Amino acid sequence: MRILVTGAAGFVGSHVCQKLIVEQKVSDLAIGALVHQLPTTQLNGLDYLVADVTDIDAVNSAIRGFRPDRILHLAAVASPRLATGMDAWKVNLNGTLNIASAALRYAPSSHLYYVSTGMVYGRTFAQRFPAREEDPINAVDDYSATKVASEVVLQHCHAQGLSLAILRPFNHSGPGQSSLYALPRFAQSIARIEAGLDEPILRVSGLESKRDFLHISDIVDAYWRALTIPQPPRGQIWNVCSGKAVRMREIVDLFRSEARVSIAVEENQSIPDQFPYMVGNSGRIESELSWQPQLGLDVLVRDVLEHERRKLISCGE
Repeated sequence: MRILVTGAAGFVGSHVCQKLIVEQKVSDLAIGALVHQLPTTQLNGLDYLVADVTDIDAVNSAIRGFRPDRILHLAAVASPRLATGMDAWKVNLNGTLNIASAALRYAPSSHLYYVSTGMVYGRTFAQRFPAREEDPINAVDDYSATKVASEVVLQHCHAQGLSLAILRPFNHSGPGQSSLYALPRFAQSIARIEAGLDEPILRVSGLESKRDFLHISDIVDAYWRALTIPQPPRGQIWNVCSGKAVRMREIVDLFRSEARVSIAVEENQSIPDQFPYMVGNSGRIESELSWQPQLGLDVLVRDVLEHERRKLISCGE
């Protein structure tokens, strides 16, 4: 099997590639890593393909040359904080269309797995029930709008013959994630407090918000199961989530319990939470891919915190 991973140098993409390298030892896999530029450290077992997904000629060349059987499309401006301008639309929408068009033209028997987001349900979350795949999608910010638009474009490509599956991951974290996201930000603050660099106060917001968190290892396992399903899906949509609502306050408390010093919490209640409730229904993926998350929040918190501690030491602060 020939698997092409776009966005292979990103947070999720790098974890996916590590998983594929492990599986390569027991499976007949050729792994293509599509990256914007070559990483400083390259992994053995990956065939690196340099292409900006917004460059249709470069994308065509990469897919024509690699001839993938499966494409896991992760390349995106993935942070809602950063996806606020035309660059996000160029990457998330135009880049996705370029990948789909190249697949139809140069790898017509391939299967495209598009990684969207649970945020596409938008206002559906106001019902405060775990969102199901058949529930309406309704973007409420630029990031989710780019993902909704990409799903619409891909459904059109699917009608033209593209074999397609859409994965909608909910909140996930793990070692190496940017501090633009909540859990690494908490961990980074605690690591600095432990090192005596900051005062022992964790400043947060939205403590009553409910989220559906997964460890990056469980996300990667779900993607692997999707990629290797015996009968590749055509038009299927899967929520990748736990189905469990957890208050952010509980996650903060877990971090504090793992800290090596006593830390106070200061909540900024003036910052509105666009998604006070964001939880998915996991029934379909559990049934169709025999997948369930294996790692609890305690493991996730420890792994993220330990990574930030090591990073602080390596930076010499």
